[in-house]
Amino acid sequence: MNKKSSLFVLPVAVMKRRYEQGYTVPLAKRVPFANDPWQIFYCLPKNDYAFFLDSVKAKGRQPTFSFFGTDPFLVLRKNKNKVILETNKKERILKTSFISTARLLFGRYRGRMWPEMPFFTGGALGCFGYGLAWDFERLPREVPKDTDSDDALLLFVKNVFVFDHHAEVLYLISNLIPSKRLTFEDAFREAACDLMKLETHLFTTKTASAPLSGLTHFQADIEKHVFKNMVRRAQRYIQAGDIYQANLSQRFSFKFSGQSEMLYQLLRTINPSPFASFLKLKETDVISASPERLIKKTGNHCETRPIAGTRPRGEGMREHERMRRELQSNHKERAEHIMLVDLARNDLGRVCLPHSVRVNEMMVLEEYSHVIHLVSNVTGELAPGWDQFDLLKAMFPGGTITGCPKIRCMEVINELEPFARNFYTGSIGYLDFNGNMDLNIVIRTIVLEGERGYFQVGAGIVYDSDPESEFQETMHKGQALVEALRQMAHAEDPVLRY
Repeated sequence: MNKKSSLFVLPVAVMKRRYEQGYTVPLAKRVPFANDPWQIFYCLPKNDYAFFLDSVKAKGRQPTFSFFGTDPFLVLRKNKNKVILETNKKERILKTSFISTARLLFGRYRGRMWPEMPFFTGGALGCFGYGLAWDFERLPREVPKDTDSDDALLLFVKNVFVFDHHAEVLYLISNLIPSKRLTFEDAFREAACDLMKLETHLFTTKTASAPLSGLTHFQADIEKHVFKNMVRRAQRYIQAGDIYQANLSQRFSFKFSGQSEMLYQLLRTINPSPFASFLKLKETDVISASPERLIKKTGNHCETRPIAGTRPRGEGMREHERMRRELQSNHKERAEHIMLVDLARNDLGRVCLPHSVRVNEMMVLEEYSHVIHLVSNVTGELAPGWDQFDLLKAMFPGGTITGCPKIRCMEVINELEPFARNFYTGSIGYLDFNGNMDLNIVIRTIVLEGERGYFQVGAGIVYDSDPESEFQETMHKGQALVEALRQMAHAEDPVLRY
């Protein structure tokens, strides 16, 4: 890698004009970089918060950029009924709602689209737990949480690294945030100083320590017969015409002592995924290998990518091809998938222009380390008067992990699942200063809270589902997570009987 960065991406005169008009402006440099960006993030000093949005497996319509950084200048949190604003390590409890406060903050730090950089250049890292849906819809009281983790967070970042996987270019970005106390020249000098600090991290190395054997008390939090009974109870709702399909999950928990970054590094090697992420949120670490996009907004263009239909990978080429054909031709899987694509179209249609919603990719196969998925892509154009938070409200949580109709299915899930979902089936991604966003669905995800760890896996239930098959589908979906834990605990640890 050439240690000398290129010149600034944007002309200084253009930056000055936009800054004086009240816009947040990115100061950016390009650096050729052919290495793994994870190694930079791994070496970064981390305090309370850090994020790595990882498109390690990027192709087709999937993202081709990874974004990472530390030390947000502002954090907006929701915990139970409290909305908390953190600045300079001081907390203030607000009387406004989480979403209305977020709208105000994005209005304050508004940006512009830059053709030279058609990607996230600054804004907020969003982490929304499943419980945020209670802010959007009238629902029965949520099952009590057995964790102190936040329900939703927005980490507002001024400085960010952006890696272009296709071009093998790293962007170093520091934003000039308009302030009455700073002239453009002062803000520029401050951002340039921040860029110099970012550059120093490109040449820092740190040897990864060996994985620690620190995994005990691995257990299923729901016994197999209980999960199968949950499936049968959901089927009674389906037979009564109350719902058409519901997604039910089970949870596994364990005690963990080790380096969370090493666990994520193992997981991204075992199961590279297009919407993966690593988050450090004070005492909570989120380690995700999500394959699914909830919603992307670029300008007024909106895109969702529902996954519905799963088979395990075959052991040999012949067996693997048989699994592929079976998934694509299975009438039950196809009917369920079409129903959930229609739900995605309906959700987008709530905020998109009439007749703009289209399915531009239907029931294609995507392969991962342990499973094969059936995937579609749905697009639309956001109608005037709606913003990214209206779009989030329309889409959240994803229909593929609740069921159809969505609200009634969420009521059924609330009744049948014995624990709150917390981050599981929520969303992680970015919301930028320009009004764009790209959010995943939090599946295939491990959450670490101190020494406690857990993950959840689910299956879609329809009227003719076989409870044993649905149980086995949840087990297939958790295999990559378990393999990462096995390797972290030196392979043959007897506590990992999965």
